[in-house]
Amino acid sequence: MRLVAALALGTAAALRPVAAPVVVGGGATAAALYGKLQRYEAVFDSGLARPSLVASEKEINAVDKVLWNAYCMASVTRGDAVPRDQFVRGRLRELSSPIFFVDATGAGPAPPAPPAFLPFFGGSDPAPTPAASSGEAPAAEILAACRGEHVFVLASAECARACEDALDDAGVERATVVAPSDGVALVCDGSWVSSRPQDLEGELLAPVEVGEEAGTGALDVQDLAEVAVQIALRLPRDASRSVRVRGGGAAASRQNANYFTEIGGKNA
Repeated sequence: MRLVAALALGTAAALRPVAAPVVVGGGATAAALYGKLQRYEAVFDSGLARPSLVASEKEINAVDKVLWNAYCMASVTRGDAVPRDQFVRGRLRELSSPIFFVDATGAGPAPPAPPAFLPFFGGSDPAPTPAASSGEAPAAEILAACRGEHVFVLASAECARACEDALDDAGVERATVVAPSDGVALVCDGSWVSSRPQDLEGELLAPVEVGEEAGTGALDVQDLAEVAVQIALRLPRDASRSVRVRGGGAAASRQNANYFTEIGGKNA
């Protein structure tokens, strides 16, 4: 699936100066963010540099497992991983125009993918699991350390407003809160595997809509992360906003681009 006009995100215009993404968290949503941002580094005109990850060693290992299965044996670049206590003390490596993605969704580590010889040769697909909790607003010390061009906070529907209040209390002037619409549950499909080389059009599990209306059903953490990254790519970062996402709308389909379709064509 591709992100389309239903998101009302606009299109990227001129080449942007490069910004350095920093992902804070070690759950399933943070893993989705890091995986997408890591691949965007190699996309021409993304305007995004190599991402950093602020997490504990245990969380880094959990993110590694998600990347290995979802993004064809990718992994966290250890030199770009920063322990949370060092981040709070301001010991992040020198970055040009950092933008921060803070995971406040409460989605724990993704459920283990089915055993397979390689990540893209799957077995039976486990059902998507709900987030471990409704999440909580980022700690004041985390937000205080997020000094950069913009702060993106990904939240559950239940704690979105608490995140907005926390950003106001911390004096963060340029921030975006991205959360499911009221009534929409956040889930994680541990069997999901990216079927495309990353490009500026993005990749969704299902069509989504953006708006203030309440919704029903569920939204996968991969889709929530994709919306946040697309906002970072396409909208100005000099203003604050709050974005709610729910399933629905329409999305254009593209042929999967993997080894089998490249070799076998449309019938693969």
